[in-house]
Amino acid sequence: MRGRVTRDILLAIALHVVVVLALGLSFKFSPSSGGPKQPEAIQAVAVDEAQVQQAMEEIETNREQAERKRREKLEALEAERKAEQERLEKLREEREAEAQRQKELAEQRKAEQERLEKLRKEQEAEAQRQKELAEQRKAEQERLEELRKEKEAEAQRQKELAEQRKAEQERLEKLRKEQEAEAQRQKKLAEKRKKEQERREQERRKQEREAREAARQRAEEARKAERQRELKERLDMERQQRAFSSAKSQYIPLWQQQIGQAWIRPPGVGDGLSCVIQVRLGASGEVMSARVVESSGNDAFDRSAAAAVQRVGTLPMPQDPQVAAQFRQLRFRFTPQS
Repeated sequence: MRGRVTRDILLAIALHVVVVLALGLSFKFSPSSGGPKQPEAIQAVAVDEAQVQQAMEEIETNREQAERKRREKLEALEAERKAEQERLEKLREEREAEAQRQKELAEQRKAEQERLEKLRKEQEAEAQRQKELAEQRKAEQERLEELRKEKEAEAQRQKELAEQRKAEQERLEKLRKEQEAEAQRQKKLAEKRKKEQERREQERRKQEREAREAARQRAEEARKAERQRELKERLDMERQQRAFSSAKSQYIPLWQQQIGQAWIRPPGVGDGLSCVIQVRLGASGEVMSARVVESSGNDAFDRSAAAAVQRVGTLPMPQDPQVAAQFRQLRFRFTPQS
């Protein structure tokens, strides 16, 4: 609606411009002897309606061309904007991916630093423990030296040490049994995984054998079907050839008879002439064309033979559609009866 109003306004403006340009205002002042001045006559020039219409059409054409160029420019700008937006979107995604990768690398570095820091602290703790053990051993030696003479106390201490050793041995024995049990569990788990892998391998080989057998059977069936198709085509071709030969021996003499009855001997043409005619027939045997493809040597005879075929008009056709289709374009030798 808005575009229509704009067009109407432009057409009205164009009409006014044409009218103004077409109108000629002429003022003539002619002094008379002693008489009063006569007013100038205003002459109106008639506006040609065809010119107005042409001006309106030119304005409309210019407006449409300008509008089309504006739309094409807007479409080009829109395409450029979309391409730039896609490029910026791709750049943003690449930057986000790079930021994510940098973040992951930073996290990995942080984790590695934490692991190294933990290891360092453990090493420091172990060094401190070794130092403390060394100090303890030194103190123990000093204590043993001081208590060397105190046999009972030493015996008690040895007894306690023996109990500690026994407890340590029991702890080590328990730990050994746990390790053996874990090793046995890992062994069984490995055997189970091995059996599962073997089962899967056997299943895969079975499926491959079945697939090969199925493919072989399909190929064999395809070969059998191809042989049957070829045999059928050969039998059909032989049957059609026999039917065509039989039909020719039946219908060509009928053609010869009908054409011979319609043939008019040209003046001066003797007996013993023959020519090969190629006919093109319709579905019902109507003669579409007839031309001599192997001349008798006598042009008058050749023309009369082709004309005789045209005069017959319709030739008898076999009932079998496939055989009849071969008769629709056929060559035969025409030899008129003496």
